[in-house]
Amino acid sequence: MFLKKIMTLWKSHFNLPKTLYFNFKVFDFKTAMKLPVLLYGDIQFEGLHARCVELRQVKRGVVKIGGGWHTDTFGYSNRYKSFLRLKGKLVLGSNILIQQGFVLSINNKAIVTIGDNVHLNERVTIHSKVGITINDNCGISWNTQILDSSFHYMIKQGKLAYRNAPVFLGRNVWVANSVTIMKGVYLPDYTVVASNSLVNKDFRGLGEHCLIGGVPAKFITNGVERLHLRDSIVDKLFNSHDEMLEYTDVEEELQRAKKYD
Repeated sequence: MFLKKIMTLWKSHFNLPKTLYFNFKVFDFKTAMKLPVLLYGDIQFEGLHARCVELRQVKRGVVKIGGGWHTDTFGYSNRYKSFLRLKGKLVLGSNILIQQGFVLSINNKAIVTIGDNVHLNERVTIHSKVGITINDNCGISWNTQILDSSFHYMIKQGKLAYRNAPVFLGRNVWVANSVTIMKGVYLPDYTVVASNSLVNKDFRGLGEHCLIGGVPAKFITNGVERLHLRDSIVDKLFNSHDEMLEYTDVEEELQRAKKYD
């Protein structure tokens, strides 16, 4: 029992052997020595090869994968294994945080790009056969999957559509929990996707700051944006649960609250 607890604790924290193996397998020696990618918890690899990962910035820990950060909020333990299958190419920005249970599968010739300041919560799955782009400052909540393929062919009214199409998420997109994003999806900057939605089409015609949701996802409203500031900071501005504040009137207060938090 004691040994089991020790192993669980080790797997849920920094995984030095896997970190060393990954960095020296995919990067040149000079880059690998800086350990730009840090791995945590229980993690498996498949298809790793030289130059399968491209970095925008070479610095220690610019990418962290597999940890159990902030899981106390949901009562989860650090028990979810991550899996990386990199037969294609992975392009990574900086300040990327990917939590435990991450599944990434990139087929031959496919390219997955993850920009700067991106946070993928627990149990996010990404399968790519052609290309998936997640731009800067995006947040993907737990239990969400992004797929650029329907994987199988179906005949509709005597016609056959190609099963693969690229997926594009613009800057500052926020995807709530348990969402499925399918092939051919385009989400403009500042799009917010409601939880439990099925997103299966190009929404670029809506423009920025739109809320979509449903099965399949449809336009709900516009003028929205995810506020990327800790909830505990924003809570201090409210005197009651049902109060509504004008954001333009409290920007200065938000910064002051953040400074003294």
